[in-house]
Amino acid sequence: PFIGFHEISFMRFSWVMDHFLYIPIIGLIGLAVAALEHTDMLLPTITRPYRMGLVAAVVILLAMASRSYAKIYVNQIALWTYTIRLHPEAWPAHNNLGNALSDAGRLPEAMEQYEEALSLNPSYPEAHNDLGIALFDMGRVPEAIEQFKEALKFCPTLVAVQTNLQKVEAYEKAQLEKGSRSK
Repeated sequence: PFIGFHEISFMRFSWVMDHFLYIPIIGLIGLAVAALEHTDMLLPTITRPYRMGLVAAVVILLAMASRSYAKIYVNQIALWTYTIRLHPEAWPAHNNLGNALSDAGRLPEAMEQYEEALSLNPSYPEAHNDLGIALFDMGRVPEAIEQFKEALKFCPTLVAVQTNLQKVEAYEKAQLEKGSRSK
């Protein structure tokens, strides 16, 4: 199933599913080690120091490659920025980058990412919800309510959206009542 002959739900986001192979690859690693051991027995013992040096060099090169690749995962913003650079059409990545930017307090940038996710997939309720939260945090209550209602059009059973809409509508009602009392 991991090579794409049969689609699974994960494939609607990405065709890269190498992380599903982490457990099954253990068997292949075991076979490779056994093959290396068998080859080691067949080669003359005089070449042993050179083989050990070759193995050490390969391990060092792999460690260096791993270290340079690890900077991609230093934080959520770096991860999703890298993902978008490779796959600019990945609407979930735009939404996730928006969430990371929002968590960092960078709301205008987060809103740009939510809007990009929605331009790529206008029926993505989570992006409507997240954009609604950002709009509310910026004090743009009517626009936030509009986004929550839009999200509910696509998935009326999302509890988070229903909760957010109720909170924002209650806030707006309280503000209206507070304004009418002060007059």
